[in-house]
Amino acid sequence: MERTIDIWKACLQAPSSALARCASTLSTDERARAGQFRFDHLQREFILTRGIFRILLGRYLGVEAPAIQFAYGPKGKPHLVECSRTHFNLAHSGELAVFAFALDCEVGVDVEKIRPISDLAQIGERFFCAAETEELLSEEPSARQEMFFRCWTRKEAYIKAVGEGVTIPLSNFRVTLKRTDPVKFVHISGNLNEAKAWVLHDLPLTPAYAGAVAYRADAHALRMHEVKTGGDWTRLLGR
Repeated sequence: MERTIDIWKACLQAPSSALARCASTLSTDERARAGQFRFDHLQREFILTRGIFRILLGRYLGVEAPAIQFAYGPKGKPHLVECSRTHFNLAHSGELAVFAFALDCEVGVDVEKIRPISDLAQIGERFFCAAETEELLSEEPSARQEMFFRCWTRKEAYIKAVGEGVTIPLSNFRVTLKRTDPVKFVHISGNLNEAKAWVLHDLPLTPAYAGAVAYRADAHALRMHEVKTGGDWTRLLGR
């Protein structure tokens, strides 16, 4: 995994045996969080996302998934209790989860299901920087929805990599938006050099989803993996 960012994507549709296997890997606090969901499908998505993440991380670390212990930063970003070169992040939206793993650099990942938003312009004006909003609204109306989620996931990936949560306004930095432009940060807090220190990638997911990964390091290769239902579940879960 040296100089490589490993990205896994998983469809959160699975047989009951896979759900049970994932549930068996969770910590006490994760089980408690799962029990707080009012709707069954949200509970299933949480259990599968956390369980798959633990199983994958366990394979990178060479330990059993239930034995992994996490601590959390001031803004809630998880990290391993024991010191490790392995950094990670995860996200899910709808029926898709994504997981990022890297060595020796903090990494952030985000995914969003592309869906209609009636007040897209107002949300952009509220959360994006002025140049991004102007670029979004200059696009043909039919293309704005996809561009909006492209912008959102690129910015959220950075927020998650930094680990500062909502304390960093999305308007505090700018990313490129058009498909014809290189995927990158334009500035971070007005600092062009800081923007150059970060790498940003879009994720090759399905047409129904937008996703991005961000990290502060020299450019790494992006290596994609996929977990599907059926046979891949058996191989991933070891049963």
